[in-house]
This record gives sequence, structure tokens and C-alpha cells, in this order.
Amino acid sequence: MKESVEIRSHELLFDIRRSIRYHLRRQSFFSLLHKLVLLIGLIFGSVTVLALTEEWALWLKAIPTMLVTIAFACDLVIGFSQKAAQHTLFVYKFTMLERQIAPEAIDMNHELIDQVADARLSIEVDETRTLLVLDALCYNEVVRAMGLEENYQIKIKFWQKRFSNFFDLNTESLKNPESCV
Repeated sequence: MKESVEIRSHELLFDIRRSIRYHLRRQSFFSLLHKLVLLIGLIFGSVTVLALTEEWALWLKAIPTMLVTIAFACDLVIGFSQKAAQHTLFVYKFTMLERQIAPEAIDMNHELIDQVADARLSIEVDETRTLLVLDALCYNEVVRAMGLEENYQIKIKFWQKRFSNFFDLNTESLKNPESCV
């Protein structure tokens, strides 16, 4: 009975830590996009003012204005800063769960594990669609962080890693490793 509790708590802790890493990566990604939009606005907004005061061709005056408009429209429609804040909230919620179930916290029992698992599901209901390649990268990070063997890691291709924050590529190639939990 004790071993069953240990296995369940280890599995749950692993999944919670993976979720924390996933949302940290998403938060960083959307924060970076928001800062990039602000940088484009600052630089090309200044160029627009300069272009209006100088004798430039009309199409040269339009380019910086269009770049600023497109960048701010993307930020407004997609809501980079709001998405970053949303993922920050998920990190906080999952971190609070991790504190309840961390091995050093308290003696585990099935009732506590059930409560934490239920709370985890309640958080996951509010999540957006998970990017599978990014989730696999986070899985591998947790495997390394918990000191587990390399054969538990998922094989991820170079191009999958590069585009993991934008969209999933060839998810069929993500092979499930041996169970590490």
C-alpha cells in the first residue's frame, strides 16, 4: 500500500513539474513577443516621425507606419501580454500544488493525492491547447532535473524544437520512452 502511494505521488509530482515548465516557457515566449512589438513600435514609430518631416518617397514613408500598425494589431488581437499573464497564473497555481505534494512536505496518503490530482484537473480545464512538442521538451527537462536516466527522454528533432512555441511539427515521431514514473 505504501509503495502505491509513493508511485502515485511521484507520477503526480512529475506531471505538475512538467506543467510548471511548460507554462514558464509559454510565459517567456509571449513576454518576448510583447517586448518585440514594443521595440518595433519605438524604433519604427520614431522613423515614421522622421519620414514625415523629410522629403522621402511616399512608399518609404508608408513602410515604417505599416510595420508599427501590423505589430500593434497583432499584439492587440492575439494579446501577447494577456497570454503571458495567463501562463504566469498557471505557473503560480501549479507551484502551489507542487508545494502540497513535494516529497519533503508531509506524509503522503491516497486522500491527499486524490485532492491534489483533482485540483490539477481543475487547473487544466482552463488551459489552452497544449503544444505537444513543447510539452515533450518540458517532459525531458523534468527527467533531467529529477536525475532520471537518459533512456526516459523523448527523442525530439532539431526543427521540432525550433518551432515548438509556434506550432507542432511531426508529432507522430515523438516516441513514448520507457515509463519513468
